[in-house]
Amino acid sequence: MIQLIGDMHMHTIASGHAYGTIREMAQAAAEIGLKIIGITEHGPGIPGTTDPFYFGNLKVVPRVLYGVEVLHGCEINVLNDGTLYLAQKYLDRLDYCSVGIHGLCYENAGTEKFDNLSQPLEYVSSINRYLQNSHDENRRHTPNSF
Repeated sequence: MIQLIGDMHMHTIASGHAYGTIREMAQAAAEIGLKIIGITEHGPGIPGTTDPFYFGNLKVVPRVLYGVEVLHGCEINVLNDGTLYLAQKYLDRLDYCSVGIHGLCYENAGTEKFDNLSQPLEYVSSINRYLQNSHDENRRHTPNSF
């Protein structure tokens, strides 16, 4: 049986549709033996979610809670033109990100619009490769690390 060591896609009450805090999520992760969690709040664009200020204030969140490493991420929304709906200055403060294609932010306009998704998908793909190949407890993983 495969033993999971982490969950890299978690939302807290800050995302507007989850019910735990970062501290509660870390405690629950420790109780089931996880070593690492990634908090990926929704970026702006989803009703009831975080303001960009949230991502600028993550420096106050402890990096280890209950013996569980806490990584800071964002589920960034893709807009119709293929851009990501979070400014680079906030992306630079994150350990990683994932891309969310939500109907509230992106309207599927058929295959001719598919090219709009190539830039965000390449961005996230490079982040995932970086995280898989270079995890080091003393190193931050930011979008500009590639």
